[in-house]
Amino acid sequence: MAEYLALGHMSVATTPGQYYIPHHAICKNDGADIKFRVVFDASAKGPTGMSLNRALLPGPKLQRDIVDILIRFCLFHHAFTADIYKMYRQILILPEFRAYQHILGRDSTLDLVIDYELNTVTYGVNYAPFLALRVLRAIADSDGVSFPCDRDALRYQTYVNKRICYGADTITDTVVVQSELKSILARSGLELCKWSSNTSALLQNVPADHCVVKSRSFADDDSVDTKVLGIHWYTNEDYFCCELCLEVSPTFTKRGILSLTA
Repeated sequence: MAEYLALGHMSVATTPGQYYIPHHAICKNDGADIKFRVVFDASAKGPTGMSLNRALLPGPKLQRDIVDILIRFCLFHHAFTADIYKMYRQILILPEFRAYQHILGRDSTLDLVIDYELNTVTYGVNYAPFLALRVLRAIADSDGVSFPCDRDALRYQTYVNKRICYGADTITDTVVVQSELKSILARSGLELCKWSSNTSALLQNVPADHCVVKSRSFADDDSVDTKVLGIHWYTNEDYFCCELCLEVSPTFTKRGILSLTA
């Protein structure tokens, strides 16, 4: 929560809120690092019996089908994936609507509870996916007019509001797309991180701490994989692999087999 305050993503409320979002921390094991993030529950009912998510319209579905994104992604000879850093929290909410995004918190049990106001699009609120993709479409339509490839990447090859899966048929074209994409998003205060590619030349243009895996030669025997929309992508050999972890049952029934294969 201290990070939220430091980055200006929330501020101390000056007026009482109209709705208070319950929240708690969860622990996520991200490789060698253990990270904590805040989960907000905007579906929790308030004193009137109404929740924020029930009162809000989620907006139309702008997200492309995952199969379509993967098929187009496989057509590129040189491909890359990248995440938009803290996508939701880069989008400000108009001040008049922040009264419905209040939370209560304190640094320790010895401190007084403080009323905070969330200033940005918030995880757990049903409008968040729509607003994030709508912002990307607006960026694509305004700043991407002169760059059709980058416009297509933002409009058609973005999934879960932040993961961009794109590429080109030559290394030169892919590097150009990469550079233009970073420039277009930077104009709107968005930064790309967690880069991964089957072409080492692309990763050389990215700081090491912004890469999922370090750039290495295709001659390496060690397989390096990253996840693309839930599927393992072995970037050295450039192939996808689905890994299944099924619990072995001592006795198999028809219902059990159907449950495992579902």
